[in-house]
Order: sequence, then C-alpha cells, then structure tokens
Amino acid sequence: MLVSALIAWCNRLYEPDADTYKITDSQWIGFFNEALIDLKPYAKLKEYSEADLVVDRSNYGLPPDFYKMFLLKVKPTAISNYFVYDEIEINDDDSTGYKVWESIVIQPTPKESVTEGLQMYYYKNHAELTVVTDSIEISNPYLAGLFSLGRIETGDRIIDISNRYFRDYADGTQTMRLNEVKPLEDFTIKDVY
Repeated sequence: MLVSALIAWCNRLYEPDADTYKITDSQWIGFFNEALIDLKPYAKLKEYSEADLVVDRSNYGLPPDFYKMFLLKVKPTAISNYFVYDEIEINDDDSTGYKVWESIVIQPTPKESVTEGLQMYYYKNHAELTVVTDSIEISNPYLAGLFSLGRIETGDRIIDISNRYFRDYADGTQTMRLNEVKPLEDFTIKDVY
C-alpha cells in the first residue's frame, strides 16, 4: 500500500477538534514510521543475503536492513555441503555456531575461502518512509494507520477515541502474531548441495 493511500484513509477517520486543524503528510509519515518500529517483531519481513567465506576470518558484516536472524547456513569447504548453524551464547568460544553482536561471528573460523559460503535468511527492518509515494511492506498496513490515529487523538486529548484506535491496533497485532506461518514455511530455503 502506498503511504498516500494510508494517509487518505487516516484523514477520513480523523476527527480534529477544530475544522481548521489538519495533520500534514510529514506528520502522518512520522507516526507511520513510529508504528513500523513498534510492529517490527510481528511484521516478519523476509530477506536473503550471501557472503563469501574468507580464510581465518570469523566476523562478517550484517546486512544494513538486518533485524533478526532466522537461519544461517555455512559451507565450510568448497566441496562440502551447507550446514545449518545454530545461534550460540555470546560467551561461548568452543561450540560450532554463530553469534550476532554488531556483526555475525561464526565458529569455528573458516580454514579456506569459499565463494557464497555464508547464506543468511533473516528478518529485515522496514525501510524508513520519507515521501507519500513510498510503499508500506507489512501485511496489514492499516495497523500503522490505527497506531497513528491513536497517537494523534491522544495528542488532541480525545482519550476515548484514542483508546478505541489503540484497542483495534492491539487486536491487529495479536492477529498478526497468531497468523505467523510456521518457521519452515517462512522462507524459501535454497538447497545448494
């Protein structure tokens, strides 16, 4: 859904105190961005990235839109298969797996360089909205509108209306959480063997 369409929907529902008061597009966009941050754990925006393994290097940069790892596959040698690495504790220096701490740290350190030896399946952050022609990627963009309406009505001190929007928003986030797909169905995993 385009930001402009969600703004139009919100403007139809918004009930300002004075006929002359109007929320600007940039104010709506600011509230939508706030909502998208709040919805991040439920939105589950999927992304995939690959990186080359480099001999004796255990740290690899996170993608710029990285939110949370879903699955990490590592191909330790050019002739081996990919292995699924589990996340391990930050203070664990002995187990095989990965850690996420400002970068991805894999253990053990690769003994040879492998092209596309690291496959990351992850959930990404929603891109920041800046203009009305941007697109809202979440499955139910009206939740960002309900959140925004609740915030605006709170600012107008119309608590009953604000609470109604926030209740609808909370119900929608609960539905998003309950309708999450099973983890194995969440991504299309590349089988490279």
